[in-house]
Parts: sequence; structure tokens; C-alpha cells
Amino acid sequence: MSAQNDKAVIDSIKKHLKESVKYHTQYQLKESIEEAAKVVDLAHKINNAYYKAQGYNNIGFNYELIKDYENAEINYGKALVNAQQSDSTFLISWLYNNIANVYSEGFRDIDKALFYYQKALTIARELDRPNDELAPTLNIGWTFIDESKPNEAYPFLIDAQKIINELGDKTASVQINFLFGKYHLLRKEYAQADIFFEKATVQGMELNMLVELSDVWLAKSQMYSEMEKPDLAYKALTKHNEYKDKVFNASNLSQLEITKARFSVDEYRRELDKTRREKEFQESLAYKNRIITIVAFITAFIFWVLLVTIFYNYKAKNRLTKLLEQNNKELEAAKDEAEKLSQLKSQFISTVSHELRTPLYGVVGLTSLLLENNKLDTKDQHFLKSLKFSGDYLLNLINDVLQISKIESNKVKIHNTTTNIRNLIDNIVGSFNYQLEHRHNKMHVELDEGLPIMLKLDSVRISQILINLLGNAVKFTSNGNIWLRLKVKSIDGQFVKLGVEIEDDGPGIPEDKQEAIFENFSQIEREKTEYQGTGLGLSIVKKLVSLYGSDIFLESKQGKGSKFFFDLNLEIDHEAEAVEVKQLAEDVPVKNRHILVVEDNKINQIVTQNILEKENFACTIVSNGEAAIKVVEEQEFDLILMDLNMPIMNGYQASKEIRKFNTHTPIVALTASELDEIKVKVLESGINDIIIKPYDNYEFYQTIFRNINASRN
Repeated sequence: MSAQNDKAVIDSIKKHLKESVKYHTQYQLKESIEEAAKVVDLAHKINNAYYKAQGYNNIGFNYELIKDYENAEINYGKALVNAQQSDSTFLISWLYNNIANVYSEGFRDIDKALFYYQKALTIARELDRPNDELAPTLNIGWTFIDESKPNEAYPFLIDAQKIINELGDKTASVQINFLFGKYHLLRKEYAQADIFFEKATVQGMELNMLVELSDVWLAKSQMYSEMEKPDLAYKALTKHNEYKDKVFNASNLSQLEITKARFSVDEYRRELDKTRREKEFQESLAYKNRIITIVAFITAFIFWVLLVTIFYNYKAKNRLTKLLEQNNKELEAAKDEAEKLSQLKSQFISTVSHELRTPLYGVVGLTSLLLENNKLDTKDQHFLKSLKFSGDYLLNLINDVLQISKIESNKVKIHNTTTNIRNLIDNIVGSFNYQLEHRHNKMHVELDEGLPIMLKLDSVRISQILINLLGNAVKFTSNGNIWLRLKVKSIDGQFVKLGVEIEDDGPGIPEDKQEAIFENFSQIEREKTEYQGTGLGLSIVKKLVSLYGSDIFLESKQGKGSKFFFDLNLEIDHEAEAVEVKQLAEDVPVKNRHILVVEDNKINQIVTQNILEKENFACTIVSNGEAAIKVVEEQEFDLILMDLNMPIMNGYQASKEIRKFNTHTPIVALTASELDEIKVKVLESGINDIIIKPYDNYEFYQTIFRNINASRN
């Protein structure tokens, strides 16, 4: 067939493809399959694998809509083979997604469905095509929703919502609103579910999306039934059947069966033609084989000559192979040594971190207690403030080195919990009092009036971000001002988009250095700067902000200050039962509350006891796990503060023994180890919570109040 004829056939194929898609969206499935079958037939004539794949895909899509999953899988499989032959990567991604739909909705093989969805999503992300990324992202969330796993579904629904907003896809908007409605329905949040179902209904009616409307009304019927509103549940079910009948009426299905049969006959005809062509090819091949036999005899002699040559070459190759094997052994040994060194480095950093944090707990704690003594003269207070500043600086240095090591090992994860954002900001800003006084700076906090109070966020990671940015602003500014602003950019139901800004009127950052400052160990050289740091802070900030799916930006001019800003998309906890620390303190009558402190370090005993007695807690102190078990057997305590690393019996062993006869008294681990290293072991030991030393007094009291309050309920 000539190139001109091929072009004419391809033009005809494109026309039939367009018609097939149009009929499908209008639920004229018979006509849609007929047009797709024409595409397959024409693509076979010019042996075009790409358009074969398109035709089979459209046929499978129609079968899937009427829940004929066996025929859908067969046609998707044919489409995938042809797509792979044509090396059409984006089409392969589509087909993995469609095959996953069949396993998810038809065969209920969830593991296979998620496997194919993930393959589709990986290809789409490699191609950097948000339009192709949307379907598998949406469908993974849909699958988890169908499996009644709202928490697993939620991240994918959020990602899908972002892509839909970016693309402005109205059809997908109906589906995501339906899924958010199902998400809230699974969580028994009926008011929120109803809002999203209503959005999906209005949009679906505008676009005449009959299948989606049928699904929405079925979900509404379930919701009303759970809310014990049988009349509304019945009306919703009636609506579901009404829309379902519009798509799947008996006349359409009858015509569709005829179309399916006709397509099967065409497929049989093509297979028959293929068999005939193969027979002709075999006859031609037999003739060629006779010619080849003659040539083979001539070639045999030449081969014998070559064999002798190969034998000598083999000896040389054998010597080279042995040399390569020796080199490989040396490389393997070097690789093993590098891995051992990497493990030793991680162990060293973890050990040094623990060993430094333990004495720092005593330094920072005792200094804080001494600073509260009003009898000290101005000179002594100044010395103590300097000592506390040095202790805090050393602690931040340790945390930065450990943090960057964890980030580079991909061990840092976001753990969102309900947090009072205003209290968190007050606590962070309060930690800079001495630095602000020392450098004669003023801190201005500007929070939008509409800022929600209770947000779901990782308070540890947010604190690290803000402390690093505010710390830079303070240490590089003298006799100036620092502003911390939280702006509400938008609120959509239970989600808020916050704009966070940290600005100073300090010396500013040269333009040629602004990109490099976010790299590890990067420093701006300043001749008169008295405080340089490690150069890790902004690198850590950039990586932590990226974990929230955001990016940090900088505006700065020399002599006019700097402004760092980024956005955070956070969930609002409208029904939060958590309350502020002051309210918790009022709920828990502190007076006469008795706490057992299990700690072997004498300085740490003094610090912990003084901090507790400051809030009117009674304390009993023991130095090891065995002593703790004996005293718990003899006395009742409201809470146990348990150090984990002690002589005679450590905190893990002691907690396990206490839990054998006492399951109600809360045990809180008090440790200088990193949370990720001990979390599993702590939970297995029956310990309720963890406080990392050195801690902030605010977090310390909050943890104690929360656990005592929980044990009373």
C-alpha cells in the first residue's frame, strides 16, 4: 500500500476514533464499539500497532462500562501488546490504568489492581504529564475508598485534587467530590460528606454524567440510611435506579450483544487470514531452507578454519576473564568496606548525639532553673543567659547534624497531629528572648484574624523550619526588626492554605549567593559576622518544606533585609477534642499528684524534680529499674517518668515488668535517643509516650498533662 493510501487510511482511522469516543460519552455503547471495531480493522490493513492499540482500548472501555469485565480484560490485553510494539509510553500508562480498573472493580483482586495502578503512575510521572498522572492517582484513592480504607486513600485524593485544580478538569472534579464525600461517609462525618455529594450532583447534572450521578445517589442512600433517615434514603435509591436505567436499558444491551457478536466474527476472519499468510510463508521458507543447506556445507569448511582461530582466542579470553574476576572481588570487598563505614558513621552520630544530649539536659535545665531565681544580680543573670545560649546553640548544632543525616537517608517522615498553632508560635518565639535581647532586636508576630486554631501538622518539623529561619534572621540582624507572619490565603472546607513569611531588615544576601545558601554547609562570608554556624539550617528547611509538597522562596537586597516565604496546605480539625495546655492543667488537679522519676544521673534528677515541683507535683526519685518495680508495687503514682538507659535494669525491662501487675499508670520515656531509633522498642515495652531530652518545658508539661488526663478517662 502506498504512502498516500496509508495517509488516507490513517485519516479515516482518526475519524472513527473520534466518533467512538463521542458515542461513549453519550452512552451509545453499540455505536461506540462499532466505530472502534472499524479502527481495528483499518489498522490491521496497514499493520499499524499504535492504532490497533487505540481501537482495542476503546472496545475494552465500553465493555468495562457495562461490567463485561472478561471481554474488557481481553481487549485491554490486546491493546497493551500493540502499544508495547509501537513503543507508545503514554498509551502503555493508560492501559495499565484500565487493566487495573478491571481487577479492582470486576475481579476484586486489589493487590493486582494496585500493582497496575502504580505502574501506570510511575510511567506518567516519568513523562511529567499531569493529565496522564491524574487517572491512576484518582483510581488508587478510589480503590482504597472501596476497600473502606479512608486513611490510605486520603493522600492520593489530595494529590488528585491538586492535579484537577491545575488542569481545570470538570469531569474529574465530579469524581473527586464524590470520593471526598465517600471519604467523610466512611469517617461518619455526615455533614462534610453531604457537602461533597451535593457538589458532585450539581456538577454531574451540568455535564450529564449519568454513571457518576448513579454512584452519587447510591452513596447518598447509604448515608441517609446510616443517619436513620429512611425516607431520604429511599428517595436517593430511587434516583440511583433512575440514572442507572438511563445508561443500561434493555434495548441498548440487546443491540450491544449483536455488536459484540459481529466484532467476534471480524476477529475470527482476521485470525483466519493470518493463518493463511503463515502457511504461504512456511512454503516459501521450505524452498529457502534447501538453498540454505547447500550454503551450509560450504560454510562448514570455513567454520572449521575459524574454530581453530577461536581456540587460540579462547585461551587469551580465559586469561582476561580471570583478571576481571580478581578485579570484581576487589571491587566487592571495597563496596562491603564502604557499607561498613557508612553503618559505623550512622552509629557514631547516633551515639555521640545521645552522649551529648544527656549532659546538655543538665546544663540547659539547671541554667533555666537558676535564671528563675530573682535573687541573682545583673552580672550573674548575664553569665547564666550566656551559658543557656551556648547550651541551646550546641543542642541545635547536634540536632542539625543528626537531622541532615536522617534526611539524606530518607528516614524523615511527616507525622501530622492536631496542634494549637497559636501556642506553637508563642512557644517558638519565646525561645528567642535572650538572642533578641543580646543583639538588640525586636520580634513582631502577625497572625491573620481568620487563622484556624487547631490544625493537623507535624509540630516537630514545623518548629525546626521556623526556628532555623528565625534563628538566621536574629543572628544576622543587629538593632533591627524581625517579622513572623502567618497569612490565610484560602480556606476550602476542612483545608487551609497558609502563607508563611519570615522577614528581617538586616544586611541582606548578595544575589549571586541566594541560590547556594540552600545547599549543605553553605555559608555567606561576612567579615564582621561573629556567628557563622554550620551552614546546614537552610538546607534542612528546604528539605522539610518539600516534605509538605511545597517550596521555599527568597527575596533579598543587600542593605535592605531578606524575606523567606513558603506555603503550607494543612487540614483544619473542626471537631478537635484537644485543648490548650492551660485548659488541660485546669482539668487535672495538679495538687497532690504524685510522679515517680526513674533516673540514674544525679544532675538530671535535680533538674527534673525542680521542674515538676515548680508546677506543684510531688516527686519520688529512684536510680534504676529494679528500684522502680519495688516502689510501684508498694505505692500508687499518677505517672512514671522512665529513663531508658540505666545500670542494673534499663527502662525497657522495668516497664515490661511493671506492666505485668500494673496496666493503668501511664509510663512516659525520658531519653536522649532519637525517636525513630527507639519507637518500636518503646511501644513493645508498654510505655505510653516519649519525651526527648533536652526538652522544652511547654512540651514537657503538655505531655504529662495529656497522659494523666487520658489515664483518668
